[in-house]
Amino acid sequence: MMKRAYVITSLFILAFSACLACGGVIRSTPLPVPVAIGLSDELQVQDSDGLRRSLASKIKPVVSRRIDGVDIVIFKYIPEKEVISYSGNDDIPIEGILIKGSVSAILKLKGKGFLKKTIFIDASGASRSELVDGLANEINNRLSHI
Repeated sequence: MMKRAYVITSLFILAFSACLACGGVIRSTPLPVPVAIGLSDELQVQDSDGLRRSLASKIKPVVSRRIDGVDIVIFKYIPEKEVISYSGNDDIPIEGILIKGSVSAILKLKGKGFLKKTIFIDASGASRSELVDGLANEINNRLSHI
């Protein structure tokens, strides 16, 4: 009986020591990877913080054992615009067309502090929300395959 208690106590101490050696946490699944969203320094976007927040709210959490960080850098943003043409003749109606906007970003996938992969993403849309949704969908699609 005494030998049995000694074995159980020894196993408990061994398991406790192993837990402390790994930082006190044993996980079978990795934690979500941090995602940072930034804009290129040269890019002039009205309400850039709002753009970042909108995009961040639509990016799904990334869980991967291969990467430990994702940087998203928006380097091109062209808003949609409406072009109205007037012929100068009041008998001919005014014509208007909507030109879609576009947005481009770079995904930088990092592993162990180093850049592992770079992915270029493009999206277009007829409004700011469509641009953000399109970009977020492309990013989520690409990140789901890493």
